[in-house]
Amino acid sequence: MGIRRIIKGGMAAAVIIAVIFAGIGIMSAVSYTKGVPRIYPKKGAAAAPNSIISCHDIADIEYYETAKISEAFWTDYDKSCLDLSEDGSSLRIGDKKGELNVIVGAEGKKEMSFELIKVTVR
Repeated sequence: MGIRRIIKGGMAAAVIIAVIFAGIGIMSAVSYTKGVPRIYPKKGAAAAPNSIISCHDIADIEYYETAKISEAFWTDYDKSCLDLSEDGSSLRIGDKKGELNVIVGAEGKKEMSFELIKVTVR
């Protein structure tokens, strides 16, 4: 009877320790994902010629500390009629119309994320 009781106690202790470590692992994973920015392009992102847009006009961003427009170019890779501010806070679009590719970057506590967003300029 003594050996069985020791084995049962040891198994119960092992299960309790496993549950504790699993909880720590889950908490670490949740904490890590909160430090990674998530960028969600807005559906039907559009702008008018001769207008100014910011990254928040074309994307919803979560879990970030800073966000900016990193790059912008037309579908033919031309950059004419585009003026990106030095800090990436805004993009001035000239009088050209068409499909525009805008790369939005967001920095979180642990990583950076980038998303290519298509914007229709009409």
